[in-house]
Amino acid sequence: MASTLPDSTIATTITESRTTGSSISITTHSYTPSSAIRELGHLYRKLSAAYTELLEFKSSPTESGSQFDLDLVKYVRITNLDNADNVALAIHYGPSGAVFSWLLRPGESFVMGSPLACAFESEGAPTRDVNKIEARGISATPDVEVVVGSN
Repeated sequence: MASTLPDSTIATTITESRTTGSSISITTHSYTPSSAIRELGHLYRKLSAAYTELLEFKSSPTESGSQFDLDLVKYVRITNLDNADNVALAIHYGPSGAVFSWLLRPGESFVMGSPLACAFESEGAPTRDVNKIEARGISATPDVEVVVGSN
């Protein structure tokens, strides 16, 4: 379900805390899309043990359900709403359909900007488009929240 907004800016800040022995390290990461967000898609999904498609990025002007226009998306956030179980993300990208895996622990979020020309792992220059994102529960049926911002 998408809603039209006046020109708005969405900013996400993620704070990580790492404890090693008696040492605590806190890191903050912020992301703000480079252009204003006008459309906001907000979805909730209950996952199973099998991968479920959360988002599919198409090179067409039509947006419906979990399909979004590849050229217009500027912001994606996927949050594991469960307080005990992990979520596995499968991010499909590039013409060969390579997959990058990501683990979301309880309460954690995965945030990305535009799905255009991304880089994954140690692959060098960002040149591959994200085609789709799937998710599954690791040991249970957790809920996830998906937020997509487009211009």
